[in-house]
Amino acid sequence: MRTIIDIPSDRLQSLDRWALSCKISRAEAVRRAVSDLLDRVASPTDVGFGLWVQDKPEDYQLSPERDGLRMQQAMREEWPE
Repeated sequence: MRTIIDIPSDRLQSLDRWALSCKISRAEAVRRAVSDLLDRVASPTDVGFGLWVQDKPEDYQLSPERDGLRMQQAMREEWPE
């Protein structure tokens, strides 16, 4: 896919120098930068979803005898007062 982006001239010059030193095109340098960024940045759901389950899975798993309110109360009991 082709796209148009605005890059400040000083950053563009730095990008061009780096691409030249790596013997790649400017487009390839941008592709690598985007790929690297996306590899390093996790989505919020990857980071936070189910985070508490690692500590006490038996307390937080919903089962037929537990409803959402009881789960919420169990979680709040752990909070410092």
